[in-house]
Amino acid sequence: MQGNLGDSLLVAGTTEPGGESETEEAQQTAGKMKQYFSDAKLRQAQVRDEVKDEIETLLESEKLGDGDKKKLMTLLTDFDAQQKAQADCETLIQAKLGGACVVVLTGETAEVVVENGAVSETTALQIAEILAQNAQVTSDNLTIIEAK
Repeated sequence: MQGNLGDSLLVAGTTEPGGESETEEAQQTAGKMKQYFSDAKLRQAQVRDEVKDEIETLLESEKLGDGDKKKLMTLLTDFDAQQKAQADCETLIQAKLGGACVVVLTGETAEVVVENGAVSETTALQIAEILAQNAQVTSDNLTIIEAK
């Protein structure tokens, strides 16, 4: 492409007549990814609040005996510990990767969703180490997913 001195050129992207530039596509993809992580965090918070509300409602019920209430208190304590581990893992992974992530802990397994292009062999090992130390999840029980 040859132009006159002073003509503007698009750098790091191409524009075709009637089309979008690569940079516009990248911005749209980044916006969608940001929205995905925002929606995922909101869903996690809603589920967490619903579960806690249900357990607290059951604890206040007069129909439950002391043994059942103790079981529910243990369940609530375990749930809180899992939520804390999940939040700690997300914070540490975000610090290592420099991008958004969502961690879903279910018992002894974990799924970690990270931004597209954020996973390499090194970062996968770092994620596995974080989950092992903070959530007692082994690498065999860990799935790392790149958001698209």
